[in-house]
Amino acid sequence: RKFKALYKTTPRKYINSKRLDKARDLLAKPDDRIKEIAYSCGFQDVAYFSNAFSAAFSSSPSDYRKKLLE
Repeated sequence: RKFKALYKTTPRKYINSKRLDKARDLLAKPDDRIKEIAYSCGFQDVAYFSNAFSAAFSSSPSDYRKKLLE
C-alpha cells in the first residue's frame, strides 16, 4: 500500500515500466537482437515483451528501432 501511495502505481507496473525504458535505450544499438534485448531486460517471453512495448510506446520494438536509425 505504501508503494502504491508513493509511486501512484502497482509494483508490477512500475517494474515493467523500468524494464521497458531500459529496452527502449537498448534498441538504439543496431547490433543487439530484439530477442536478446527482451531477455536482458527481464522478459521471459518475446511476444509478451513486444505487446508490452507496443502498448507503452505505440510502436513495435522493430518499428521503434527503424525510426531511431533513420
